[in-house]
Amino acid sequence: MLRKGEKLAAEVLRRFPDIDILVNNAGYKEYIDLKKGYSALKAGGDEIAVNFTGLVDMTALFIEHLLQKPSAAIINVSSGLGFMPMPNTPVYSATKAASILFAGAAAAA
Repeated sequence: MLRKGEKLAAEVLRRFPDIDILVNNAGYKEYIDLKKGYSALKAGGDEIAVNFTGLVDMTALFIEHLLQKPSAAIINVSSGLGFMPMPNTPVYSATKAASILFAGAAAAA
């Protein structure tokens, strides 16, 4: 049985078989005061799922198709906060740093 992401990728490739670019641009930022503990961290949404896991999943779902295209590209939109984090956006900053490192590793593979 296909999962949601697999269904999405299959439908996109069915509609656009010549696709040769993937832009990972999803993301959102929560302002978190870590001094307030675990409840403050969990009060927001799931930044990790949106900002990092989604990027990894989309890359994995489309990579086999894209590797068959000589002009293919994957563009991962990140943030300067991945290099210079702000104290009130710790999870957002960490996910953007992770996306930068993932992009580097994927490019080297």
